[in-house]
Amino acid sequence: MDILPIRIALEKNPNELKKYCIEHYTQSEKKVRQAIAQNPNTPWEILERLSQDNEKEVAQAARDNLKKQENA
Repeated sequence: MDILPIRIALEKNPNELKKYCIEHYTQSEKKVRQAIAQNPNTPWEILERLSQDNEKEVAQAARDNLKKQENA
Protein backbone atom coordinates (compact mmCIF):
# COMPACT_ATOMS: atom_id res chain seq x y z
CA MET A 1 0.00 0.00 0.00
CA ASP A 2 1.39 3.39 -0.99
CA ILE A 3 0.80 5.72 1.97
CA LEU A 4 2.17 8.90 0.37
CA PRO A 5 -1.22 9.98 -1.05
CA ILE A 6 -2.78 9.52 2.39
CA ARG A 7 -0.10 11.62 4.08
CA ILE A 8 -0.32 14.36 1.45
CA ALA A 9 -4.11 14.54 1.71
CA LEU A 10 -4.03 14.73 5.50
CA GLU A 11 -1.34 17.39 5.56
CA LYS A 12 -3.29 19.51 3.08
CA ASN A 13 -6.42 19.29 5.20
CA PRO A 14 -5.46 19.46 8.88
CA ASN A 15 -9.10 19.76 9.95
CA GLU A 16 -9.67 16.19 8.80
CA LEU A 17 -6.55 14.81 10.44
CA LYS A 18 -7.92 14.34 13.95
CA LYS A 19 -11.08 12.68 12.62
CA TYR A 20 -9.03 10.38 10.38
CA CYS A 21 -6.64 9.49 13.20
CA ILE A 22 -9.42 8.61 15.59
CA GLU A 23 -11.10 6.41 12.99
CA HIS A 24 -7.99 4.63 11.71
CA TYR A 25 -5.19 4.47 14.25
CA THR A 26 -6.47 1.25 15.85
CA GLN A 27 -7.71 -0.63 12.83
CA SER A 28 -5.41 0.29 9.98
CA GLU A 29 -2.48 -1.59 8.66
CA LYS A 30 0.96 -0.88 10.02
CA LYS A 31 2.00 1.59 7.31
CA VAL A 32 -1.08 3.75 7.89
CA ARG A 33 -0.55 3.75 11.68
CA GLN A 34 3.09 4.63 11.09
CA ALA A 35 2.12 7.54 8.81
CA ILE A 36 -0.27 8.80 11.48
CA ALA A 37 2.46 8.45 14.11
CA GLN A 38 4.93 10.43 11.97
CA ASN A 39 2.56 13.26 11.05
CA PRO A 40 3.46 16.44 12.97
CA ASN A 41 -0.23 17.38 13.17
CA THR A 42 -1.36 14.20 14.90
CA PRO A 43 -2.91 15.02 18.30
CA TRP A 44 -0.76 13.98 21.25
CA GLU A 45 -3.56 11.78 22.63
CA ILE A 46 -3.33 9.59 19.52
CA LEU A 47 0.48 9.62 19.64
CA GLU A 48 0.41 8.44 23.25
CA ARG A 49 -1.76 5.50 22.24
CA LEU A 50 0.37 4.71 19.20
CA SER A 51 3.51 4.81 21.34
CA GLN A 52 2.22 1.55 22.86
CA ASP A 53 1.63 -0.09 19.45
CA ASN A 54 2.65 -3.74 19.06
CA GLU A 55 4.71 -2.84 15.99
CA LYS A 56 7.96 -1.36 17.22
CA GLU A 57 8.36 0.95 14.20
CA VAL A 58 4.94 2.51 14.85
CA ALA A 59 5.59 2.88 18.56
CA GLN A 60 9.01 4.45 17.97
CA ALA A 61 7.63 6.90 15.39
CA ALA A 62 4.97 7.98 17.87
CA ARG A 63 7.52 8.43 20.67
CA ASP A 64 9.79 10.44 18.38
CA ASN A 65 6.89 12.66 17.34
CA LEU A 66 5.85 13.19 20.97
CA LYS A 67 9.39 14.33 21.77
CA LYS A 68 9.32 16.77 18.87
CA GLN A 69 5.99 18.18 20.04
CA GLU A 70 7.32 18.58 23.59
CA ASN A 71 10.33 20.51 22.30
CA ALA A 72 8.31 22.75 19.99
